Amino acid sequence: MGKYVRFNLAFMRVIRGKLTQRDVALGTGLSQKTLSALETGASQGVEFGTIAKLCDYLKCTPNDLFVLESETAYATPSSNSLKKADEIIARGGTKGELR
Repeated sequence: MGKYVRFNLAFMRVIRGKLTQRDVALGTGLSQKTLSALETGASQGVEFGTIAKLCDYLKCTPNDLFVLESETAYATPSSNSLKKADEIIARGGTKGELR
């Protein structure tokens, strides 16, 4: 079971007063494109200077900006699971049946 690091910026924006990406961009001098890439996981890395700016603006530590997660949380469903879901949906099954 592997692990990966997820950037936790969206959560930090919410708990710091429902800040928008635009608010954070204006407060840090970072581009909104950079912030979006960090939040969506499109970014393959982050510079220390970016982390420092975000920590200063959000009044947090680098530890608050990163979350270590298990890859199994986002595992692709098996073909059997997909087939079963299709069958349940085709016959108008209930939500409880999908569990």
